[in-house]
Amino acid sequence: MVAPAQLHRLLSFDIGGVDPADGVQGRAAAAAEAAAAAAAAATHGFDVLVRIVQAHGLAAADWWNGKSDPYCVLRLQAPGGEEVLQYKTRTMFKDLNPQYDEFFEVGNLQAGTALAAEVWDKDILTPDDVLGRAEWVFAPGPGAPAHALSLRLPLEHPCRRQRKAGQLELEVHYRPSEQPGAFRMLGPVRFRQQLSPVSGWLMGHWTDERTLAFSTYKLFLPRAAEIFEGVACPWNRSHAAAAHIFKTPVMLSGVRSQHAALYATQLGRSRAGVLRSAADLFALFGFGLRDGQRRYFTYSLLPDSFRCSETGAKFFADYFSKHAMHSGGSEEVLYAGEFCIMPDEAAPGGHKLVIDNNSGTYAPPARYLPLMAQLFSSNFPDLAVETVGVGDPRLEHYHKLCPSRLKAAQAAAAQAAAAEVAAEAAAAESAAPP
Repeated sequence: MVAPAQLHRLLSFDIGGVDPADGVQGRAAAAAEAAAAAAAAATHGFDVLVRIVQAHGLAAADWWNGKSDPYCVLRLQAPGGEEVLQYKTRTMFKDLNPQYDEFFEVGNLQAGTALAAEVWDKDILTPDDVLGRAEWVFAPGPGAPAHALSLRLPLEHPCRRQRKAGQLELEVHYRPSEQPGAFRMLGPVRFRQQLSPVSGWLMGHWTDERTLAFSTYKLFLPRAAEIFEGVACPWNRSHAAAAHIFKTPVMLSGVRSQHAALYATQLGRSRAGVLRSAADLFALFGFGLRDGQRRYFTYSLLPDSFRCSETGAKFFADYFSKHAMHSGGSEEVLYAGEFCIMPDEAAPGGHKLVIDNNSGTYAPPARYLPLMAQLFSSNFPDLAVETVGVGDPRLEHYHKLCPSRLKAAQAAAAQAAAAEVAAEAAAAESAAPP
């Protein structure tokens, strides 16, 4: 029996003691019997939390230092063979015994789902190398409404089977799902921040640590595709700057190259982690401040991630749309706009997220703004969210509180006017007689 003081909370599970389990799932007959018994007790499947604890005794892939730069990839495959989830951990550099302590939670997982785990060595100039693989089948034990297992999976190299490849340690916590529904990701919210010194130098963009670097962010928000089901915002055909990008292959290629450069993890510095609360979210963006001034951020929401950067930066501002850059030149997004973080004494933690639909490139309808509030509230229950549509007087008020946003708005207006003039000149030239 685990004492209450030993328990701690991860998402919707209280984590404490776990039962040991064999490295490989027991005999097929025992697994089938357990799965059948569990299926009778859990008609909607299971809520499952998988914790990637650590790996031991990995092989050295880098001959020059006798180490590896390992990361893990976990895949869940439904009983029919369909892959329903892929989770990738952060990379631990120069480590043969990496401690990850990462986790994810899923809902309505069916008994008999297979978990395939791979450990890879991260390389920069050459393709990544696989260090080892392991498989395990989720066959819930009968009887108990909730259970936990500690797994120590021996890794096997796909080519060098005689060589020891180490061991991967996982914890699996599960209970019957209370609500019916399809398989879904329940959390956590993971983030990745890319810091580009080159882009920072080009823009003269100083961080609060007084280094030249420009940051882009990816937030992996569960439920985005579910909440925005049936919603798509294509690029705005009536917006001259957007048409100039999406109808010009060279421009579109430039946008995609810019996206690849700014979101590349190997061309600068990067960090990754988990956001467990509104305070974590606000801290990631410096509570909306840089150099003592309040800042605005531009975002594009895609099914896989929420992508954003500070709005006031002028990197390629004369040529490219930041929304198109963040989307990687996608012809449609789930949503797009800008956001800021504002002090609010009435909000939990003293701050609120103010989010809008201010994107000329995609022109998302204001009627879908409540979905943005729902998306953030479902992932951060303690977050205060205010939505403001284009044309709302509050939007101008918030812009005035952010000097960098006013400068960006003036630059955007000049850019749009220049693009419109260029489009008219091109149309006139094509209409002129030979």
